[in-house]
Amino acid sequence: MNNILIIAHDYYPYHPDTGSYMRVLTLANYLVEKGYKVFILSGKGTKFKNKPLDQNINIKNIYIINPVLFLYHFLKYKLKLFNYKSKDPNDRKIYNFQKIDISLFWLPFLIIRLISLIKKLDINTLIFSGPPFGTFLLVPRTKIMFPKLKVIVEYRDGWNTSGMFAKHMLFPNKMVMYEKEALYYADNVVCVTESIKNNLINKYSFLKKEKIYLIRNGFGGDEKLFCKIRNIDIREGKKFVIGYFGTISDNKKSYRSPINFFKAILDLPDKYKNMIEIRFYGNCEIKNRYNLNIKIFPPLPYKEALIEMRKCHILLVLHSMKDGAEEVIPGKIYDYIFAGRPIFCVGPNALKEAFKIVEETNCGKIARIENISEIKNVLLEFIKGKRSNNMNNFSSKYEVIIKYSRYEQYKKYLEVLK
Repeated sequence: MNNILIIAHDYYPYHPDTGSYMRVLTLANYLVEKGYKVFILSGKGTKFKNKPLDQNINIKNIYIINPVLFLYHFLKYKLKLFNYKSKDPNDRKIYNFQKIDISLFWLPFLIIRLISLIKKLDINTLIFSGPPFGTFLLVPRTKIMFPKLKVIVEYRDGWNTSGMFAKHMLFPNKMVMYEKEALYYADNVVCVTESIKNNLINKYSFLKKEKIYLIRNGFGGDEKLFCKIRNIDIREGKKFVIGYFGTISDNKKSYRSPINFFKAILDLPDKYKNMIEIRFYGNCEIKNRYNLNIKIFPPLPYKEALIEMRKCHILLVLHSMKDGAEEVIPGKIYDYIFAGRPIFCVGPNALKEAFKIVEETNCGKIARIENISEIKNVLLEFIKGKRSNNMNNFSSKYEVIIKYSRYEQYKKYLEVLK
């Protein structure tokens, strides 16, 4: 049997954001269903009260303590010391602490256990999944010690190629060197977007195209669930409900800030503005609601989230940070496609892959985050479409969207694992 160990520092229940480890969870579930024995090795810090995972009972979880993770969680969530807007130099020092990859402090505790686990569990394949990318530093040493071990590095985001991380990283030259070594020693590289794949090939000339795979995220439902969900139609008549699922914050440093979106709504005529209700599901930090009709709900399990999506008139994909946007496809876009409500994808010009998916599947409209007037005009189109009962033109058939299912995407992993 092929025994697989996935190393992902951020994982349930010691990380607050479900979206950060959903890829690891769903991939592990898929591989177990295909007959692999899967272990997930992750960091242990403060336990969060997240809802239980829909994790296959045959997956074995292994946790190794990271003392700095405890400190980080204490500072951020208990003392709330990370204040981006503060001019206090002490607060800025604390903010700089956030730039350090916390998983780097995990390595001394990880390396000893990792060597023994590979031997004890008879591991054949090792998958390093990032971010965080600190664990990638162990790729060369692991491959040298176990030359027959298949080592895969998986990029859920870009590392040194993405402006979202690279331009805000401490010791950037060191990180590039570590990435280069990890890619050199890895047997295969997996990326979730085409842009990450292309940027890696362009940055590291030794990286052969046949070594690197594009395996996207995707929606989790099958055709049976698709038909069941699409038969649900419980939108409220008088309201125009906009749904957003995932992490969002109106902090100036946030890469998903709704401020310009709110401004566009405020610019609408009153009769349209007063119709709008915005529902945020997930980790949401909205300090200024601009007197808009905003409701905030906790994260939901997958099927419950799909039902709530069907209650909305449109579903919002939002990304505000320009740096690194070319490598970003917000994961919820696939679930939105599956749910079948029109998608409003708002982001910078560089968010080309997400824009392309929306247009290719004919499942919604796009607007540039910098252009408040454009956002407003597209909102008006949606609202008027609702009033004229013209909202179902964006609903793609299952055979059109099936290539964006996790099942179809993860099939490619079987080729990687050969």
